Amino acid sequence: MSNSPLPPPIPPMPPVQNAAPYPPARPKRSIWRVLGILLVIFMGLFLIGSLACNLVLFAAIATLQGGSAGEDGVTARVAKDVVVRGGNDKIAILPAHGAVDEAMVERVHRYIAGIKADSRIRAVVLEVDSPGGTITASDEIHHMLTGLRASNYRLYVSMKSLAASGGYYISMPAESIYAEPTTITGSIGVIWPAFEMSGLLQKIGVTPEIITSDEAVYKDTASPFKKFTEEDRKYIKLLVNDAHKKFAGIVDTGRRGKLTVPMDQIAIGRVWPAEEAKKLGLIDEIAYTEDVCLALAKAEGISNPTIVRMKDRTGLFDLLGVAANANRGKITLDPKMIYEMQTPRMEYRYIDPTILR
Repeated sequence: MSNSPLPPPIPPMPPVQNAAPYPPARPKRSIWRVLGILLVIFMGLFLIGSLACNLVLFAAIATLQGGSAGEDGVTARVAKDVVVRGGNDKIAILPAHGAVDEAMVERVHRYIAGIKADSRIRAVVLEVDSPGGTITASDEIHHMLTGLRASNYRLYVSMKSLAASGGYYISMPAESIYAEPTTITGSIGVIWPAFEMSGLLQKIGVTPEIITSDEAVYKDTASPFKKFTEEDRKYIKLLVNDAHKKFAGIVDTGRRGKLTVPMDQIAIGRVWPAEEAKKLGLIDEIAYTEDVCLALAKAEGISNPTIVRMKDRTGLFDLLGVAANANRGKITLDPKMIYEMQTPRMEYRYIDPTILR
């Protein structure tokens, strides 16, 4: 046997102590606490979005009021849609659609400013689709377009479905006038629409009182609150006839050497279809807008024109305005309509006779 020493004895195991109990389970979060957290997150995102919207609105206000670099507040509101993409030289289509009124005057002013701000635009096509409107608005637009031609811009007119009365008046500064095959044009004349409501007022028990100064015997002429007298009609006739002479003179100047019949056979308030208007010399040719643009480009010596259409720039304020002005199906009475009904005035406007039957 070996004389090697024995291994030391194994020390006794310490007594087993009771293990610590497991930690208690966390209580589940209540639904209200979860909703509170979600609400805080939502409010944070809302504040960030609101700040971003405010920055956008601030930029829009700055653009509309002061314009961006190189632009004023007028041209900043004008945009151009590319109709045909070509070379550097441009032909601009300037739309004159709807009633000839103060709103159209402002639009045409903006578009002309936008045209002059673009050095690549060399010629303009005035696209007319209008029954006419007020005498003053027609004359102001005629004046602006005359100034455009004087600024060395070639100007043609392209008539759409209707170019009558004031719509024909504003076409007179053009070098050439084109109409589509279905165009109706002419209506060289003046109208004074008025409403006489004295009978209606009597039925509802309203008695208007109009007091004028002793010497102002014509002050209440054509008032809708009293019956027309023969003196009223004679006085209004003088004003209408004077405006008619101005209209005829504008046409005589604008179409000098092109009319085939005397003015007194044309300035009778009648409209003509395109074929007959061409025979009378009221228009030059029958063509569509794209053909008018090409004819203008050829006359101007532009071989590959880029054709653009002037329009108002649609921004955030416009979208907000549309949403705010939506009547949600409610019937409202336009204050402008009330004003026009009670304010007599002369107009270069074509009135469709079928609506008077």
